[in-house]
Amino acid sequence: MPWDSPNRFIGWAYVPLPFKKWAASALVDAHSGFPFSIVQETGLVSGSVNDQRFPFYFNVTVALERVLTLHGYRFALRGSASNITGRRNPTAVSNVIGSPEYLTFFGDEGHHFSIRIRFFGRRGATK
Repeated sequence: MPWDSPNRFIGWAYVPLPFKKWAASALVDAHSGFPFSIVQETGLVSGSVNDQRFPFYFNVTVALERVLTLHGYRFALRGSASNITGRRNPTAVSNVIGSPEYLTFFGDEGHHFSIRIRFFGRRGATK
């Protein structure tokens, strides 16, 4: 299958910090590369389907989160940094036989930062 990664490790942690309403989290994702097929210029698969693999993938994400109350509603504001190791994890490959870039990997997730807002509902509400 295109998402096959037989050797995979995923680890995560969520840790409340000693500062009131603050928490930190981390995510590590490491796996063997996803499979792809070699094709001819006509589009026919050459060799076995999905017999090649992307390079090993490794990504570390860290985040900091603050829970706050605004007008009686609880929210959490989280900032996270992904791929903090700067590893190049290619997202595409030139898999066409005869192409000048044959078996060259392209694309890169790069470093990126994201902000997320979570909504918890009314402060003190019970289910």
